[in-house]
Amino acid sequence: MRLFNEEGGGRGLKAGSDRLGGRVKTKHQLGTPIDLGAS
Repeated sequence: MRLFNEEGGGRGLKAGSDRLGGRVKTKHQLGTPIDLGAS
């Protein structure tokens, strides 16, 4: 149940985050603390 929850939730969260803020994630990955400060 733990694996299922983590896999399902992780995938859903990742997909939602990518769709909701794909650009923000890219900037975050690059190392832009501006998004964190602005948020």
